[in-house]
Amino acid sequence: MKLKYNNFLIIVPVFLILGIVLSIFNYTLEKNEIMWGLDSELESITKATAIFVRDNKDNTNIEKSLKKIIEYNRAKSITLIKLDKVIIDVKANEFDKEIKPYDVKKLSINELVKSDIYIYHDLSLIDAYIKIDNLNSSIVVTIEVSSVVEKLEEEYIEAIITTLIITLIGFLVSIILSIIVTYKIAEVSMMAQALSSGKYDTEFNFGKVKEFSDLGATLDIMKSILQEVLFKTRNSIMQEELFSKDNLLVDFYNNSNNKSSYLESEGIILNIKSLGDSGSFYHCFEDTKFIYSYFGTIEDINDKMTSTITSCGLSYYIHKIIEQNHTIDLDALSKEYNIKSLTIAIADKCSGKLNIQNLKGDDTSIDLNDAEVHILNNSHITTKVQKYISKYPNLTISEIADDISILFDEKDIFMIISKQNAKK
Repeated sequence: MKLKYNNFLIIVPVFLILGIVLSIFNYTLEKNEIMWGLDSELESITKATAIFVRDNKDNTNIEKSLKKIIEYNRAKSITLIKLDKVIIDVKANEFDKEIKPYDVKKLSINELVKSDIYIYHDLSLIDAYIKIDNLNSSIVVTIEVSSVVEKLEEEYIEAIITTLIITLIGFLVSIILSIIVTYKIAEVSMMAQALSSGKYDTEFNFGKVKEFSDLGATLDIMKSILQEVLFKTRNSIMQEELFSKDNLLVDFYNNSNNKSSYLESEGIILNIKSLGDSGSFYHCFEDTKFIYSYFGTIEDINDKMTSTITSCGLSYYIHKIIEQNHTIDLDALSKEYNIKSLTIAIADKCSGKLNIQNLKGDDTSIDLNDAEVHILNNSHITTKVQKYISKYPNLTISEIADDISILFDEKDIFMIISKQNAKK
């Protein structure tokens, strides 16, 4: 069953019950208040009339006074009964209801009873009976309570409306909760799909809901673990592929042994040079749009063979990742290979822009259209090379690279790059 239907079945009934309870409570309070007002009015008219009749022996005077009460619309009918006989019966105009005597023998003097509300023609009425003496004389007062009945009906309708509104609120709450939860579940599903497809650089924000935040943190941990496992697995596979093919090993060994790498394309000339036995790795290659290059060094390893194999494997690995357009995690790569320095430079043949990424994290960009010779290096050798170039502006990039190898007796690696129209 879908989530929204589960929410409806759980939340809406709760709000419905809450609405019914609240409506019944409010209706009961309002009804009791209205009926208390009616009882007070009925009791005050009936008992005041009873005291007046009991203290006045002149029936003519009594009848006149009762008619005034009727004229002031305080009652529809007042009837005086003695010994089961109607002595005085005063009614409002066009009110012709016959009032039936009530057996008041069991009542005490001034004790009052009232009937239920009943309908006569289009009027809602109520009768009050009170015993006024030991002779079982009584007074019957009938008043109209149509306004009271209307108020009770209004309160009843209001109670129904209140129940419907609260139920509607429950319906809306369930919809909102369903949307929120469904959205969060969709985010989790998207993250799971991203992880399953190998997109470990995807970031997700699960908001401030603790349960979803905890789930997001768990998925982030899993993403980091999978990323590390994938990195190590890919690295292992590439190393095995490298070392299982003698020609690949020879190619990268020859590169490291040559101490330099040169490439010229679309007016862009670059030369990577290694100085001394620095445990360096480097390579440059191109496609139709870009020139790719990288160079760096690993921490000193006493064993020459181990150092050579490590640098060759690392060079091959970086080459393959760049070739396959994968993102390189420099931090993870540095920990895996114990890298001392690494620079990756990608030149756009069309625009002449050179984007540089290095292990320190201070990524930069250079415009090769400035007709300058640029030196990329991770140490103070850059300043020395710039001074040398300023003294001999007519040297080509290859000549500069060769001279540096002779002039500077340092273990280092650098790249010189320039675009056509630059000084050679």
